[in-house]
Amino acid sequence: MIDYFSNFSFDLSPVRKYLLLTLASILAITIGFSLVLYPYHTLLVTGIGAIFVARKQKAKEEERHIDLARPHIKKFIDYFFNSSPENLDEIEGISKNLSSLQKNLKEEDITLRKNVLVNLILEELILSFIRGRLSTSFRIPLKEEDDYEKDLKALIYILDKMNIKISRDKALSSIMSILKIEKQKDFYDYFFEKNLHLKNGGSTSDLATAYVNTFEDDLSYISYLKELAKNLDISLDEEELEIKIEEEIEYISLTREAQSIYRAMAEGRTKKVTPITLSTIDQLSGEEFELFLKLLFTKLGYKTTLIGCRGDQGADLIIEKENDKIVIQAKRYKGNVGNKAVQEVLSARAYYECNGAMIVTNSHFSPAAIELARSKGNKVTLWNRENLSKELSKVSIFLEEIIDPI
Repeated sequence: MIDYFSNFSFDLSPVRKYLLLTLASILAITIGFSLVLYPYHTLLVTGIGAIFVARKQKAKEEERHIDLARPHIKKFIDYFFNSSPENLDEIEGISKNLSSLQKNLKEEDITLRKNVLVNLILEELILSFIRGRLSTSFRIPLKEEDDYEKDLKALIYILDKMNIKISRDKALSSIMSILKIEKQKDFYDYFFEKNLHLKNGGSTSDLATAYVNTFEDDLSYISYLKELAKNLDISLDEEELEIKIEEEIEYISLTREAQSIYRAMAEGRTKKVTPITLSTIDQLSGEEFELFLKLLFTKLGYKTTLIGCRGDQGADLIIEKENDKIVIQAKRYKGNVGNKAVQEVLSARAYYECNGAMIVTNSHFSPAAIELARSKGNKVTLWNRENLSKELSKVSIFLEEIIDPI
């Protein structure tokens, strides 16, 4: 190892040495006098510092215990609902069972203040309310706060029956906060499923490209993308991100159109196209059938959103026109579609907060499915092979638009 300081030396004149020694002496005397004259101030500062460190450590330890307690609280709430009577007026207050939860936590060496534990239980109950009553899909926009008033009153009533007191403002604030987090999680799951390579981060340009590849020209979810960037610690200029997304949309649109024209030129300036017929539809894959329906409803004048993905809750598309918002399940079948599909689309209608539900198939429906779809309160529209043929005759769709959209 090279010793860079072995030959390093410098000389000071006697005057400079005297000045340095004088300054050092003055500094030492000043510090000594401050300790003698202001001992209490010194102790106070030291004490405040020690208290601050202790509180920070205590808060960190409490956060650790909260994380350890969450699975136990979830089991506690599950048990409460499973063992409680269906009639709300007959349930016992949740506080009566609180001691058993505290005992379980103590056995696991988990210590929480009672008010913290009650707040965690309240958070889990509100989460149950949100997942059971509201939509956590990022595709469904948050409502205005006033639109939750009816549900809010019902929730406060339920919590009151459980002997949990909460103000309207706190309940509303908790709902909005947890709902935003759940929608953000849903966006993360979907976005990373499509763009796994970005889980470890990327640039603003990478995010913009991935967003457009995932959502095309739909700019409804940019706010979720911005939050995602913050969580990935990506240094992001929000204005720059929006500009890059717009540029990416314009670029993809241009390249697709140029590629389409180029192919037409290469084929003798007349692009060969194959009109879609029922027999063509029968040969499509499930995913291609969903793309076909997206094109069909778009050409019929609807705003269409393709949902089909993991955890889609039985929905493949959502179509909108004027005051109608309809969830659709696509069934490319060889046999008859059964009533399970009807049950799924009814669940999807509630989950995505739609006012209509529809199942579209290239086949037919079983008598049980038809009966369930038409039963009171359900009103599910069923399009069988004949209905599909009739609607298809109103527009022109070509196979190349589905299997080779570029």
